[in-house]
Amino acid sequence: MKPLLFTLLFATTASAAPPVASYLFPAGGQRGTTVPVRVGGLFVHESCGFALHGTGVKASPELKPGKRIWFEGPIIPLPDSQQAEDYPVDMLGSVTVDAKAALGSRRGRIWTSQGVATGPLFVVGDLPEVVENEIDGDPIPVPVTLPATANGRIFPREDIDLWAVTLKKGQTLSALASTVDIRSPLVAKIEIVDVKGAVVAHAGTRPAPGSDASAR
Repeated sequence: MKPLLFTLLFATTASAAPPVASYLFPAGGQRGTTVPVRVGGLFVHESCGFALHGTGVKASPELKPGKRIWFEGPIIPLPDSQQAEDYPVDMLGSVTVDAKAALGSRRGRIWTSQGVATGPLFVVGDLPEVVENEIDGDPIPVPVTLPATANGRIFPREDIDLWAVTLKKGQTLSALASTVDIRSPLVAKIEIVDVKGAVVAHAGTRPAPGSDASAR
């Protein structure tokens, strides 16, 4: 009697994990420029779709993983069902802003075969833009020619970004930390210091989360 061989096949269904859009950095660009962007996401796999709603902006249709920037910092809280992956992956793309694009924000969205995520905002501006070069360790002042929009992010927690400007005698410097336009929950604080590090102006000691801060 010949032996019989039975092969048992089991079908399993993987649980769906829809993407999560954590941030878009920089969160804006000047009219008439193309801006390289990092979109922080969860469950985005090896690529994901990317788009911005509204006229005057064109996002690269697909995002690809970039080198993850990692400093010791906060973990983004997620529902229990998503705790297996709790630190966003940097996905790289670009946004081209038309020279005649209307000023203001555009909502971004990413998607995979598992679903769609919306949330991060991209703000079209009319000033030259400077982007923070994130490094580990003590912050290094980034030179800025005024007027300008300086893009930074608090990464890791309680991060300090330094921007250096040159003023002539009698000039007044006005600085605004804009959080409302991008719906950031950041507790923003601004200090204007002189070359010796002495604080000459500040935005207040108890700003509300998600509100703009200004100093001059």
